[in-house]
Amino acid sequence: MRKLSGPLIQAAREQFGETRDQTAAGVGKSYPTIQQYELGIIAPPANVLAALADRYGVPVDSFYAEADDLAGAR
Repeated sequence: MRKLSGPLIQAAREQFGETRDQTAAGVGKSYPTIQQYELGIIAPPANVLAALADRYGVPVDSFYAEADDLAGAR
């Protein structure tokens, strides 16, 4: 089963070379909201997830990992 992964969102942002502040401004969210997405505390709505993928130039699927992969990362 695939599950949304906050760390994969964070990795895409870092690879893109952007700070959380820059991403927040670019997608119309606050720094704490972006941080919560990346920590997996809350999931971004579909439209924000799509905006993040467009911004970073990656497919939305790149933010998802197999649940087994996530369990092993803990």
